[in-house]
Amino acid sequence: MDLDKTKEKLSVKHDERKVKFQEKKEQLKINHEERKLALKEKHSDKKIAHHIEKAIKKISKAEDEADKDIIKLLDAVDEEIAENEEKPIEFILYKAENNLEEILLNTQLKMQKVKNELIKNFEKDIVKVAELVTLEEDLAVVKDEMDEVSSILDERIDIEKETLNIKAKE
Repeated sequence: MDLDKTKEKLSVKHDERKVKFQEKKEQLKINHEERKLALKEKHSDKKIAHHIEKAIKKISKAEDEADKDIIKLLDAVDEEIAENEEKPIEFILYKAENNLEEILLNTQLKMQKVKNELIKNFEKDIVKVAELVTLEEDLAVVKDEMDEVSSILDERIDIEKETLNIKAKE
């Protein structure tokens, strides 16, 4: 009978070890999945950050181009005023104001295209890692940048309009 009890104890210990081994095996699987998920998230975060950096660079480029266009326009207005003294200055300034508005609209269009491109890139990434992407937060960064550039351009254009009006009064 001692032998049966010993066999039974060994069998119970063996079963306990099997259960513990199975638990460890399951825990390893869970850990592995967590590491995989963390790597996917890290990779996804890098891709998202890259897309955002690229979008912000394009927005900055659009802003720089707008600044250059404004400077060219102001130089052209000064030149036109100097060359055409018989032409009414109000007409020249009206045309310049319209051109400034056009520069603003073109810049806003470029920034909207950048935003749309960013959304398309995010959509591609969502297909790959749908559960990891939080688009609204990431789009907010680009939207904030776009709003900031738009407000800066609005202010700049208002200043240039005032400058042109002052020149008209002189």
